[in-house]
Amino acid sequence: MFFMNVINIIILIVSPLSKAEIQFNNFLSEVQKQMEDIYKNINLKKNKEKKDINNNIDTIESRNIKDGKILKKKKKKKKENKKIVHEINSLREGSTNIPLNKIQTQVDNNIEKEKDNEKKIIRELKKKEGIDFYIYNLIKYIDYEKRKNYLSEYEIENLSYKDALKIENRNKSTYYFALLKEKNKIISIFLNEEDYNIYNVKLSLFIFSFNLSMTINALFFNDEAIYEINQDNGSYNLSTQISGVLYSAIISSFINLKVESLAFSHKNIIQLRYNKNIIGIIDKKENLIKKLKIKYILYFGMTIFFNAIFFYYITAFCAIYSIIQIHMISDSVMSFLLTMSYSIVLSLISSLIRVSSLKKENKFRHLLYIISWIISLI
Repeated sequence: MFFMNVINIIILIVSPLSKAEIQFNNFLSEVQKQMEDIYKNINLKKNKEKKDINNNIDTIESRNIKDGKILKKKKKKKKENKKIVHEINSLREGSTNIPLNKIQTQVDNNIEKEKDNEKKIIRELKKKEGIDFYIYNLIKYIDYEKRKNYLSEYEIENLSYKDALKIENRNKSTYYFALLKEKNKIISIFLNEEDYNIYNVKLSLFIFSFNLSMTINALFFNDEAIYEINQDNGSYNLSTQISGVLYSAIISSFINLKVESLAFSHKNIIQLRYNKNIIGIIDKKENLIKKLKIKYILYFGMTIFFNAIFFYYITAFCAIYSIIQIHMISDSVMSFLLTMSYSIVLSLISSLIRVSSLKKENKFRHLLYIISWIISLI
């Protein structure tokens, strides 16, 4: 534990607040660039749609003119050749004889109706807090294969069922590994470079989790537990100590979740997407960086303080109860591994259910999707 505390202090020294601020800026700039790509595509797509509509109108006009000329020519022959008449009818079937002004009116009405519906949807989305407006434009203006590249893994996991059907296209193994990189602390430290959490903070949290697990396990060694160990002549008895291991794992996991909310910056970074336009992003970035810097200072101050307490308690415990040091360390390692490994099983279950639920849209699969989402939160 002393060695781990030394590492934790070294991490703080080699990763000062100035370096953390640079990383926060890089994270926010990446999110900003994704937003700019989305909102830039909105204007490009709208211009393309207008161009396509004008081209369609020109095509209809030219087909009507061509059809009219052919009909006049055929009428002069007074239907002398049945084969020619048949060709004319065939041409009529493949063309439209609706007057151009009526076509133009119908097209304009459809365009206006679509615009009104879109404006109504956008008004409703702008009233909401969150990234609903961003996701709406992502689905509307970005190709299906590229959509997931504009969202983080956390955002994809928390998509609504209808949005997930239009964005999620990964197979079971790909999604499982992506979920595992986020949920499992060991894998996240060494293999996950795609989230918006600082690497040194993740490593520090890993050390804190181990120290916490060891301390909580030591707390479960009361007089009764020590008496049972003495009765067994100091031998390790898993059946009598398994309850302490399980309770320690549950308590440690709960506390770690609370500490993670202070340590990790990912959820704060993606709040930048709450902006409905690019204009307010600069001010929002400055406020977010200030908030993240405060969290960074509070986190390291808190972990150094508690790690010192953990170190003092464990040192005193081992000095007094030297006979059960091995038992305490064994239970601590088991409890810690349990808190680290349960995500492997839960992520597998969640990925299997989720991918199956997105194969086809119906109420039952929607329910499966919700179950998968609940499991991924554990």
